[in-house]
Amino acid sequence: MLVVCIHDIIWGIFVIWILFHRYVPVDISSLWQYAIMGLIFYFVRLLPLIIRQRMVLIILCWGICEALLCLLQHGLWIQSNHSFFDVTGSFNNPGPLGGFLGILCAGVIDYIWRRKDRNTGLVLGSLVALLFYGILTSESRAGLLSALTGIIVCLFYQIVLMNRNGHKKRTVITCLVFLFVACIGSLFLYKLKPLSADGRLFVWFNSLHLMAEHPIVGWGSGGWTGNYMLYQADYFAAHPNSQFVMVADNVSCPYNELLHIAVDYGLIGLFLFMWAVIEILRKRQSDCFLESVKVSLLAFLVFSLFSYPFDVTHLLVLWAILMGLLESRSVIQIPLSKLRCRILSIIPVIMLSIISAFLYELHQRSLCDFKLYPYFQYNPDIMYLHVQKEYLDEEFMHRSKILERTAFLFPSSDTYCWLGDDWMKKGNSRKAEYYFHKAADMVPVRIEPCYKLFKLHLSEGDSVAAVCIGKDVLKKKIKVGNTRSLRMRGEINRFLQKIPQSGQ
Repeated sequence: MLVVCIHDIIWGIFVIWILFHRYVPVDISSLWQYAIMGLIFYFVRLLPLIIRQRMVLIILCWGICEALLCLLQHGLWIQSNHSFFDVTGSFNNPGPLGGFLGILCAGVIDYIWRRKDRNTGLVLGSLVALLFYGILTSESRAGLLSALTGIIVCLFYQIVLMNRNGHKKRTVITCLVFLFVACIGSLFLYKLKPLSADGRLFVWFNSLHLMAEHPIVGWGSGGWTGNYMLYQADYFAAHPNSQFVMVADNVSCPYNELLHIAVDYGLIGLFLFMWAVIEILRKRQSDCFLESVKVSLLAFLVFSLFSYPFDVTHLLVLWAILMGLLESRSVIQIPLSKLRCRILSIIPVIMLSIISAFLYELHQRSLCDFKLYPYFQYNPDIMYLHVQKEYLDEEFMHRSKILERTAFLFPSSDTYCWLGDDWMKKGNSRKAEYYFHKAADMVPVRIEPCYKLFKLHLSEGDSVAAVCIGKDVLKKKIKVGNTRSLRMRGEINRFLQKIPQSGQ
């Protein structure tokens, strides 16, 4: 019997919407991620119930390994994968690590509450403590929130149970205490890293304005990345004294996956995504293990409201596994013999495996081989990597074209500065000035765009404009100082000191 569930169909429609509704054409070099996610989802969906239960244990073992890595990295016995952070696990950043551990922790907490077995609870309680240790060492607030989702769900079950048993007064008191603790906890998490929290609020604010342009169908795939920094620049141009100036930076994701989906694919895409998730959550699973996996799925959604899990391969894999493990109501049942079912199952797995391997190898080669440009020309990360190289194959494509394509895919303060430099070399001061001004508006706390404007006006002999910009640079507050910014300020300061002498 071949069974197709409602969320299988919805996900198929959503993927088609992603592939065909685009702001940026399809990037061949990144299709390996879609292929691998499809392979994992399809493979897990084919597994019988007993194997899917074992797969939950495999995921928990994965979480234990990550938590042990946290222990070793926190003790400085092994190095992390990032020079700025001591703890990253096997991830490249502590944020996704904390989210991964929090998602698993929520499911384990729910399973402990459901089983209420003292012996099992002792072992799993130790596992929860280990996972919490990993979350705390990662310092991920979103990861901590995702872990607390398990406690909140268990508390919700308890409140419902008290209400059914007629304990109205106790139910009200419990709800009020929970709301009070939630408010205090939210304030505490905000105070841990207020600048980071303000920065994310600012990104969400601009993203909502971006969404308002095309609320129903969205901008299409790549629309947020290709337009957000331009909106940020417009905001700071209109509000130069904004309280968000000091938290602004080049932003490559909105730190909220639902908002990201709404901007790129509109309310249609967001509806399809949430419909698939709700169909799974409302379906009672056939096993206690899988009921707890639903809580992990809910914790994943909580984490996605404050982070970027769909940009991290590890978490994409986890999402595909969770969606494959869980069931929704069946809508199509096709009676087939076991042999035909196996053949129909094996063929797509083999095809997706071959396609995934080929596309992944192509992606890896694209990181260092510029001759594969036709395959990665719509990948902002790879284009950004290549455009920083001093030498490009000029016979294959002029550097200016590469700069323009990169700035289209991901307009940032850096790409606009490079474009301004390019136009300055061509002798087009008007174009150069436009890009330098835009780069300065994107991230007001950066000195380099204003310094380049200063140098541009000096090259044109406009000392009045150069002096005006130079004084602004010396007054400008910067978030992080470095040798480069000190050198730029020193050069401007020496120039300004000479001006009164030359005028006497």
